[in-house]
Amino acid sequence: MRIEIRQLLQRGAHINIIGDSLAAGAGSSGSWKTDKVILCDGEENFMRRIAPNSWWGSFETYLKDKFPGCTLENNGCGGASSGQLRNGIEQLFCEDRDDIIFLFFRGK
Repeated sequence: MRIEIRQLLQRGAHINIIGDSLAAGAGSSGSWKTDKVILCDGEENFMRRIAPNSWWGSFETYLKDKFPGCTLENNGCGGASSGQLRNGIEQLFCEDRDDIIFLFFRGK
């Protein structure tokens, strides 16, 4: 599996990060919410977060250096429960576009 992932990265994989505030990078310095809705559960809208100093910001910098053809999309939804994410999962990924998907959720 490691070889297959490396090949995807070398070809310029599209990586999608899905999860809660951990995935979004909430709480990292210099992070902010945009006005782009990435998940709507009928009652609440969850907005995209930009977080260049978060773990995924560092991961994106690494990808640009080592695998410049890769793109990273963060669909972390700060404040969303695992149930909300599960119910809205189809809003957060694209089968035709996403090569690698990371799922991050806090356990209780």
